Amino acid sequence: MSFGIRILKIKKNVFTISILLVFVISICQCTSYSNAQENEPFLIISPKFQMIEFFEDFGIKENLSSINIGIPSHNWTLTEIDINFTSIQRGSETFLVEDGGDSFKTLNYDKQCRAVQINITEPTKILSVEIYGYVENPQDENMLVHINGYDSGTNAPNSTIYGSPVPLNMSIIPNWYKQTFFSPISLSIGYYFLVLNGTDIGDDVVPKYRWYNNDINPIYPDLYIWVWDGSWLGGSTNQCFRYKIHQRFDRVLNPQDINMTAEINGTSYNITNGIESGSGTLSIKNLDFSLSENEINIFVKNNLSIKLLFHFNYRVSLKQFFTSHSTALIRKSLDNKWTINPDFTREYSNYSIKFYYPKNWYNITILKNGDEITSTVIINTDDNFIFFPNHIITDGANWKIFAFSPKIDFTLNIQKTEFKPSQDIKFSVITPYIQGNLTYILIDPLGFEEFRETKQIISQETLFTYNLPANPYEGIYKAYVFWYNGTDAGTETQEFSIILPITIPLEIILNSIFLMIIILGGSISSYVLVKRKRKNKIERQKKKFNIYRDVLSLQHFILSERNSGLTIYEQFFTGKPLNSSLISGFLQAVRVFGIELTETDEQTRSIKLEYQNSKILMSDYKSCRLILIMEKSPTQDFLESVNALSYDIEEQFGYLLENFDGDITQFNEIRDLLDFHLHTSLISPLRVRTQPGRNTSKEQMIINQALYLMKKKNTGHFLLSSLYKKKKEIQLEDIETILNLIQKKVFQPITSSNDLN
Repeated sequence: MSFGIRILKIKKNVFTISILLVFVISICQCTSYSNAQENEPFLIISPKFQMIEFFEDFGIKENLSSINIGIPSHNWTLTEIDINFTSIQRGSETFLVEDGGDSFKTLNYDKQCRAVQINITEPTKILSVEIYGYVENPQDENMLVHINGYDSGTNAPNSTIYGSPVPLNMSIIPNWYKQTFFSPISLSIGYYFLVLNGTDIGDDVVPKYRWYNNDINPIYPDLYIWVWDGSWLGGSTNQCFRYKIHQRFDRVLNPQDINMTAEINGTSYNITNGIESGSGTLSIKNLDFSLSENEINIFVKNNLSIKLLFHFNYRVSLKQFFTSHSTALIRKSLDNKWTINPDFTREYSNYSIKFYYPKNWYNITILKNGDEITSTVIINTDDNFIFFPNHIITDGANWKIFAFSPKIDFTLNIQKTEFKPSQDIKFSVITPYIQGNLTYILIDPLGFEEFRETKQIISQETLFTYNLPANPYEGIYKAYVFWYNGTDAGTETQEFSIILPITIPLEIILNSIFLMIIILGGSISSYVLVKRKRKNKIERQKKKFNIYRDVLSLQHFILSERNSGLTIYEQFFTGKPLNSSLISGFLQAVRVFGIELTETDEQTRSIKLEYQNSKILMSDYKSCRLILIMEKSPTQDFLESVNALSYDIEEQFGYLLENFDGDITQFNEIRDLLDFHLHTSLISPLRVRTQPGRNTSKEQMIINQALYLMKKKNTGHFLLSSLYKKKKEIQLEDIETILNLIQKKVFQPITSSNDLN
């Protein structure tokens, strides 16, 4: 009888609930509800930064009359030059002794030598001589040209020969013939003789060699000429042979005495006297001379009529600008992150780089081939530049520069925030500078991008407009506005409410009546639904308990980057600390071996291993790999929580994983995700912090047990495994009470090993 009454009560309650349910369904069908995703939009830009490369070149050059210094290319700019000159002297010049006269003297078997006097007025080097004449009957004779000494007693040549004689150069046509000595002949001030020596021409009576002379009006009438026929005879003046001397004076010159200058890019610079005689210096700073050729050409001038000859050593400094590509990550919740990938190409041994960075950059980090070398470069925070010295620049190295900058605030001018279908969402942006770009991204209530637009800033205020469709989602739309130029960036957000009009179509009313009939006809079956609901509740509680119980057996959690296998986050809970890199590499090898052995699909995502008392699970996802080491095999409920954890990791850290740069500190927040999905705070050491407030009797009982355990073991913390020595003793109510105490911060997880001391 009581069972029947209970059935009637259930039917009555079900009927009442059904009527309310129909009404609520009718209203709800007019409204769209959606759960927005929390994936915050970000923007990546690709600015270009200019850097300056410098190099210095050194060298020594000799016996030159101009300065020519080769460089790698013509794109460089000359900034400094230092030159030290030595052995400055006049270059070679030709001294015409005699050029007139049509008569000539012959050299034959009885007049085998001819000589003409040379008058040296200052120390000189004779490079060559020229004589005017011809040979009438060329034969293979040994005719020589040389310079002899002077006999002051007879005014004739003596037997001293200076330098080495050279064979006579002469042909059958009357002309000037140059006689070049093997090496310059140094002569001091005094008299000498130029001799044509034919003592080996034989006894042919036919004249063979003729040397023209001026016997009418010679330029130098006091110079002697002589003939040899076994001895020097017939010395006479007023009939000089025609000859020229190519000479270079040995006397050194001081730059300021001859107004010696260097011309660079049309500008003349004075060369000052050096410490020693015949030396000088040229030092020019703060040059800005862009080179048009692969050579630095400097013209040396003086007030003499001839070119100079000198030695010099030099040092030149050059610079060149080049552009480095970079990226900037702009997000609302974090400061802007800048990444530069410069390419340094050494062209000289003494090579360096300077980069002037924006003033608001901070936390600058330099990587070379993946290793941080920030301390080896020079970062000047006063003048805001980074200097890469010569000794750290190596060819083929991979360089990265990381820096952060604070977000720059700007203003969104919003007139209204509530809109209806087909209306325009309109607002304007007032930027801090009239330069750069603005990107506007509109996110719908489901968390997906609805609209994107980028505009170049041409005035202080920029207008954005978006026309809503006739049937938009109802809810909160979020507008993200990114402002950026080459060195600064910022983000502002604004929420807009989209409201749909409430209407109840006729078909909904008819559907509601139809539903009422169905619900009334099926009231008995509702009892079954109530039982099913109760069963579902028990299943949910069982699922939660399975997850709680499984996490108590978790020993080690490892998260690695999928491609490289590099560990980016790990958390150790119980047992002996393990080498995460070794474990990850071993499991990767096992996975590859399994694919090769079984010829299964390479996309196999999970591996499960059992070793002694540990169960090892490895699962691959899009960008990451999760490895768990547990005391026992987990339930399916626990594995589903692990999958949910992986989805959140991909969503929040997917970009960082795909563009992983070696910085694992970016993933520290995974600790919070791990605790959210798996409740790992239950297996962390817990510290008790009693605080004012009311606790339930159950909570107070567990607090007292924890305090007793800590006092007994004389520690500042306790483990849940110590509170419940047998895990089967723990109940779902106990775990939820402990989690509630953790949430109230009465029990506080210890996350650092240093805090255990």
